[in-house]
Amino acid sequence: MAPKYSDGRPLRRSVRPLSENSLVAFTLVELMGVMLIIAILAAIAIPAYVASIRGCAEAVLREDLHVMRDGIDSLPTTRTRRRRV
Repeated sequence: MAPKYSDGRPLRRSVRPLSENSLVAFTLVELMGVMLIIAILAAIAIPAYVASIRGCAEAVLREDLHVMRDGIDSLPTTRTRRRRV
C-alpha cells in the first residue's frame, strides 16, 4: 500500500528511487559552485590569518624589547665608566 496524505491523495516522492544501473554523481555546475564558495572563503580567511600572524610577531618583539629595557635599567650605574676625553 502506497503512503497517502490525510485527504487520500497519494504521496509523491521528489526523488526517484535509485535502480541498480543508475549512477549518482555531482554535476560540473555543482562542483564549480562548491569551488567558488571555497575560493571566496579563502579570499576572506587568508588575509585575516596573515594579519593575525603579523600582529603576534609584533607583540613578541614588543615584549622582548620591554624585557631588554628592564634588564638595561637594572644594571648598576656605578659600574659604568666614563670616557676619557
